[in-house]
Amino acid sequence: MLIDVCSVSVDASRRELQIHGTPDFPCAAYEISFLKHGPDDVPWHWHDELEFTLVMEGEPEFRAPGIAVSAGAGDCFCVNSNTLHSIVSLEDSVTRSVVFSAELVSGGAGTVFSQRYVRPLLDSPGFTGVLLRGGEHPEASSALRRVFRAMADEEPGYEFAVREGLSELCLTLSRLYVGASAAPEYSAADMQRVRAMLAYIHENFASPIRMPELAEAANVSQRECERVFRRVIGMTPKQYLIKYRVDRAAAILAGGSGKNISEIALECGFSGINVFGRTFKDYYGLSAREYKKSR
Repeated sequence: MLIDVCSVSVDASRRELQIHGTPDFPCAAYEISFLKHGPDDVPWHWHDELEFTLVMEGEPEFRAPGIAVSAGAGDCFCVNSNTLHSIVSLEDSVTRSVVFSAELVSGGAGTVFSQRYVRPLLDSPGFTGVLLRGGEHPEASSALRRVFRAMADEEPGYEFAVREGLSELCLTLSRLYVGASAAPEYSAADMQRVRAMLAYIHENFASPIRMPELAEAANVSQRECERVFRRVIGMTPKQYLIKYRVDRAAAILAGGSGKNISEIALECGFSGINVFGRTFKDYYGLSAREYKKSR
């Protein structure tokens, strides 16, 4: 059984630290179960590998720079290499993801697979994070199901089945996005700035964070700081900070900590219990106390 439970650990730049697969088979599959009103189970992060996710149940929301889209069972969300992305739980949901090195499909830089299909796909400005609806692209859902079945059964030769399924999906994406002229509304420099801002927020969320400090962390003006962040993440830095604090508090409450709610509020950067209480209920629809009892 090669399908594992997902757990995202990142460095200061939001780059994922986990190694996916092994040097001779750089590919790993994960299953994620989301709970309605739970904190973000997959925070913003990025990695060198490609990632394809199939929705098994429910309706999670996938996010990438400039993208926030809800998906249903049978839909596939595909993320390019080195692209920030996250998943938010809108209701009880289950997804399965496969994270793999592009070289597993291309076979190396000098091959026709790399030069004609994989490298142009990785470099395509139109391919960052894309949703392939199951009704429009049943071949994508079918290919991923075969991949997960092969990795679950682990029968002799399963590696060929995995590579075949991933190759099929890469070919579908290549036909859709290689040569696409549409460019994203953000640049590679924007991505680097947002990574720096995210790192600063996550390291200092428990303290007051002011816009000049955040702009300095990304080496941009205050005005550009907010514009870039909104372009890539889809919300202002202030909105992201508040949501991150609330989600951290929810994770502590759900973890059965012996701390009281006032302690958790202060630990997560809120100025007082009243502000925390109102904000928490706005996001989760429950008071902090009710949320703790429901976990």
